Amino acid sequence: MSTEGELQAQRRDQTREQRPTLSRGGSVSSQSFHASLGLGSNSPTQPSTTRHCPPGHCPESLEHILVEVLDLPPDGILAQALKHAKTTCFVDLMAMTDVAIDSLVYPSSQTPNDEGNFQDDQLALVPLSICSLIKVIQGYVYYRKHVHNDPVNPDNCMDIDYGSVLGYRASGEFLTFGNRTIPQPIIQKPSRRTPADEFDRSIRREPSSSPTFSNDKQWENYNRNLAAICCTYGLQNVLNHKYRPQTVDEKDLFDRQQAFMYQVFTTTLLTNKGKQFVHEHQATFDAQKIYNQLAKAYTKRS
Repeated sequence: MSTEGELQAQRRDQTREQRPTLSRGGSVSSQSFHASLGLGSNSPTQPSTTRHCPPGHCPESLEHILVEVLDLPPDGILAQALKHAKTTCFVDLMAMTDVAIDSLVYPSSQTPNDEGNFQDDQLALVPLSICSLIKVIQGYVYYRKHVHNDPVNPDNCMDIDYGSVLGYRASGEFLTFGNRTIPQPIIQKPSRRTPADEFDRSIRREPSSSPTFSNDKQWENYNRNLAAICCTYGLQNVLNHKYRPQTVDEKDLFDRQQAFMYQVFTTTLLTNKGKQFVHEHQATFDAQKIYNQLAKAYTKRS
């Protein structure tokens, strides 16, 4: 049995071990201090050392761009390709070069062989029309900074919405900033106003006054009103499937007319087929093809 003197010595040793240890300079170390209070390293009273992660560095930011802004499925071709390329967030997307974008691949399912056995997925190139959507977002970010002095950054990238990008694509600036990873600076416009410049100055940007097409039986009335509006604003060529611009000015003008009419179609075509046609051409803004498909689909019914 231990003597009373031995028990007192043991108590002194235990007390000495439980005291907070001093770091160099005589201050109590944080770890020892919390341990002495019976607090673990994960105690809620311990200040967090985790650094704040801006939304643009998180996977949710990439999903927001694909699903909410570009209206693409979360598991579609582009999402699969970006996952394969280990592009996981908005910041990664902005850092992609033209070469990286144009060489994106995704795992494409293969049909069973002659024996009925399933084959391994093969990597296939992503269609250019889908790849170009990344350049649309990159161009929009550059446009926000250099035209509106309203930079997009990792903290506010989740505020980008479908409408603002659609408005950018329907503007004349899309030709300046779109379709390239590092857009060129704005070129001073010549003193001569081109037909495209005149169109931008005169056209009404709000398509709210355009008729809507929500029922198949409304086709004749919608088509008649649409033709009248196009005649008023000089947009007849968009409704003419045979028209092809010849000169640089004509092509520039037609591109802007197409972009404007595409915006009109996104808000006025409310039938299932109409929405389908708009979705098919979201990468090219080809309003001429959308109208041609509409005319073929609904003229046969009437």
